[in-house]
Amino acid sequence: MPKRMLGRDEAAAGEVSRALIAGLDEAAAAVEPGHCRDDVAIHEFRKAIKRHRALLRLTETARGGAAAERREAGALARRLSGARDLTASLEGLEDILDKQLIRAELAAPVRAALETTRKAAEAAHLDDAVRAEVRAFLARARAEAAKIADADIPVRSLILAIAKGYRRMVNAAPADWSAAPAESLHELRKAVVIHRYQMELAQPLWPRPIELWIDEVQKLRDRLGQNQDLEALIRFVAAAPHLCDARGRARLLAAIRTRQGQHIAAAEEQLARLGAERPRAFAERLMAYAGQHTLTAARPHSATPAGRRRAAPRRAPAKTP
Repeated sequence: MPKRMLGRDEAAAGEVSRALIAGLDEAAAAVEPGHCRDDVAIHEFRKAIKRHRALLRLTETARGGAAAERREAGALARRLSGARDLTASLEGLEDILDKQLIRAELAAPVRAALETTRKAAEAAHLDDAVRAEVRAFLARARAEAAKIADADIPVRSLILAIAKGYRRMVNAAPADWSAAPAESLHELRKAVVIHRYQMELAQPLWPRPIELWIDEVQKLRDRLGQNQDLEALIRFVAAAPHLCDARGRARLLAAIRTRQGQHIAAAEEQLARLGAERPRAFAERLMAYAGQHTLTAARPHSATPAGRRRAAPRRAPAKTP
């Protein structure tokens, strides 16, 4: 995470470069043999790659090849998604158990099948050949990240790019949350993830308020992620009808849908608060934190009000129960 980013005209390329390198180092450490269990390694690697891809978006106007690297990173992360999807299904199952929406005896055969299938998927997806491919990619990406330090990325341009990510998140909100298809909510979650990681670079502009903002975005990410875990569980159950009889399967699916409705309702409230600010106003607020109140010069022949006051920091959204 960058430690300073003060003036709007200062160069931010060094901070972007350091953030990229730090994330790549985390990804490299995660996949080293013996570092942690394979399912945890896959989760940590994929999380680091999501951060890397989000930050790469901020460099696309300053260097060639950033979009291609982002696509390559995404393809590599998807190579490891099989075991992760099974882990997500297990987490979804634990979620509805914790809320006492189903009985433990109904969940038992599903859990056993998930754990068995996950072990086989981990062995197939994180072998020595895949680790070698991952290391090669990370080495290339690290070399490119080091070059970013010499790119022309002033703080002003970085803020505009971050505001673009905010706009992407706000615009991805479904018109009708109760009827939103899983694919739409998945796209929203991806936009939320991008915004969450990009905002880490803005945190030095005003650390505490932006830290609170990131916390709220993370809560939204978690809600959408828990909904996605349950979607993975639905797919697993549908592909293994022998795990329970028709009555038990109906109860399980009903419990899943109930819990998904709770997650979606909470996510809608969270995004309504986070997205209450227009994207332009959001950018102007970040620019004010960096020392400038507006993104554009005053219109010709227009008077600028005397003694204009700096915009007050936005209150952190209230916590979702």
